[in-house]
Amino acid sequence: MENFCRHFPSPGSYLDLINSRIKDEENKLICDAKREVDIFQKQSESNILRDERKEKKLIVSEIMEKIDSINLLMKKNYKVKLFDIQEQKIWNSLFEPCQDKKDFVLHITALSSLVDWINIKELKDSLKIESKNGSINYLERFLQEKYSNYDLNIIKRLRRIFSIRKMFPVHIDTKESIKAIEELGESYPSTNYEKLWDKILLDFYASLRQLEEILS
Repeated sequence: MENFCRHFPSPGSYLDLINSRIKDEENKLICDAKREVDIFQKQSESNILRDERKEKKLIVSEIMEKIDSINLLMKKNYKVKLFDIQEQKIWNSLFEPCQDKKDFVLHITALSSLVDWINIKELKDSLKIESKNGSINYLERFLQEKYSNYDLNIIKRLRRIFSIRKMFPVHIDTKESIKAIEELGESYPSTNYEKLWDKILLDFYASLRQLEEILS
């Protein structure tokens, strides 16, 4: 009988063994649950990032459509093509995500080029009084003569883009440029360039949309 009993653990040892196995199973379940949560969070973050990039690409596509629409309306009403896009590859730059300061410089430069490509030569012929030099000045003069009640924010937003553009790539921290960034609700120099770019893009789109409404 004694020999037989020696093959079985004592009641205390047996309970310890059971508790140890239960603890191991609990730890395994906790680890599995944490792993599932991590996977879910990463998938969610990835989905959010894809959605944000999709939304930004959609805005750029809308900008392209607005420019085409504005050009058609200007041709119809004034025989003038307002935006003379000189390089189609510029759209590729705008479609790229803006993740840091380096990306932002490329993006703001590309967007400024679109404004620079306002067709001053053809606009000049439709003006009674010639404007000061500069694409925005010519557009402003055109709106003053043809649509005196236009929303001044159309021009204000475009000038703000140029004010911010002045800071790059030579990094001239002018009061005008810093004020322009702060008007968009961002700080300087601790700037979130991704958020700043989103706001500038929406600003530009808003001006184009208003221009289209005026011309329609």
